[in-house]
Amino acid sequence: MTWTPTAEDDRRFLSLAIAQAQKSWDEGGVPIGAVLVHDGQVLAAGHNQRVQKDSAILHGETDTIEKAGRLRASVYRESVLYTTLSPCIMCSGTALLYEIPRIVVGENRTFEMAEDLLRERGVVVDVLDDPNCIALMERMIAERPEIWSEDIGVETGELGASAAYMGAIASDHILARNLSIVGSIGVYYQHVDAGKLFDTIGIDLDKVASGPLKSEPDFDEPITPQIRVALEGLVDSSFQYFIDLVAERRGMNDQQIQAIIDGRILSGTMALEAGLIDATGGEREAIQWLAAERDVDPDLPVIDVWPLQTGPSWLDFILSRALGDIGTGLPLDGLVSLWHPHGP
Repeated sequence: MTWTPTAEDDRRFLSLAIAQAQKSWDEGGVPIGAVLVHDGQVLAAGHNQRVQKDSAILHGETDTIEKAGRLRASVYRESVLYTTLSPCIMCSGTALLYEIPRIVVGENRTFEMAEDLLRERGVVVDVLDDPNCIALMERMIAERPEIWSEDIGVETGELGASAAYMGAIASDHILARNLSIVGSIGVYYQHVDAGKLFDTIGIDLDKVASGPLKSEPDFDEPITPQIRVALEGLVDSSFQYFIDLVAERRGMNDQQIQAIIDGRILSGTMALEAGLIDATGGEREAIQWLAAERDVDPDLPVIDVWPLQTGPSWLDFILSRALGDIGTGLPLDGLVSLWHPHGP
């Protein structure tokens, strides 16, 4: 790049992106804005228009790049993209495609997905942690959560519910991003009676069991009263264990516990207020805490551990074909978490 923006330049151009985000909010959309700058001149400014134009791809960054029109490759390679929110995979991929060398991010507290990818590919990513950008997104999640959940706010890597939280409370310090899904403190059992479907497609299930409650209820029959009583005992016992675990590990009294055990899910900020987590943040903040409180070398490599991927059962295969692949996820198997990451 022949032009080197100053800190004042960064603030000035980010303010233009914030104005675009505010414009989108005023239009009833997602408050994310961006500007593309070359040699100190704004080439284009845009904002998220998923709601306004019923678009699946017009995020703040992609709308801006589209508005810039066809440019020489050398122009992209000497430009800076300013955006109010850390870019998603799609927007990051667009920046990589056009070899934009630097991205200035307003904030990444409420969402962060692809900054490591960008840096690995040589892109300079500077996060300004701007309070105006944070306030816009927090207001949106509070007032229009249904729109955010359609966009990029809820993704598997941000979900730590039920048994995932049960695992997290074994640690000394819990962090979650502001919009992570935390909780619920609860247990449930879900059953699908596919008997009519099996009759339609000509499948008959049969078995030999050691007792009347072994492997019940089956997929081709409803829950009987006897089976329901047994399952309710399982759920109640597991729930009480979960409650006791949270109370012990988080130092909560009965009044505090009763306020959060109705099955509700919480955002990261709500979980912080409720005492379920210790701070908001991500990997960076976790490393900082370990270095400050446990004298851990902050340069130690971080190893991501993913659950083993298992293939679908014969029943998953049949149901997915019979239902036209309406549901692509596998059913929960026992007391497992709702946290199903995509994989490494």
